Amino acid sequence: MSGVASTPRHRIAHIDNAGNHLVIHWQDGHRSRFDALWLRYACECASCGTYHSAIRSLRLVDIPEDIRIASTRVGEHGTLDIIWSGDGHASSYADEWLRNRCNSAAERDRRRFRPVLWDNGLEGHAPRRTMPHAWRTAPHIWRYWRR
Repeated sequence: MSGVASTPRHRIAHIDNAGNHLVIHWQDGHRSRFDALWLRYACECASCGTYHSAIRSLRLVDIPEDIRIASTRVGEHGTLDIIWSGDGHASSYADEWLRNRCNSAAERDRRRFRPVLWDNGLEGHAPRRTMPHAWRTAPHIWRYWRR
């Protein structure tokens, strides 16, 4: 997973590694906390597999409960690169991918679906479509709906 940071919102400024979790400080001032176990399980390298290919060799039960982050660095293209304790496995996460999975209340609220509800404010501005003359006759309408 690698990406190119395009905005301060998606650029990593600093990483605090606590071993069992890390905190990413973003250039826009936001902070995201990620648990080590969650990050390790989210690895989609060639040996761990991806959900997109439906080939996943890494199972959650195979990851030690006490997994720790040995080292972190920001990669060339803004990726978060992690070396894991124990087996020394290397994982790489795109900055945009991480920010889009931040579980803070502010980020969850930002991602929340907000439907546009129709109310009386649409009066006089409702979308309109014209119906071709051929569709105005009952046989054509019935033929359409019976499909």
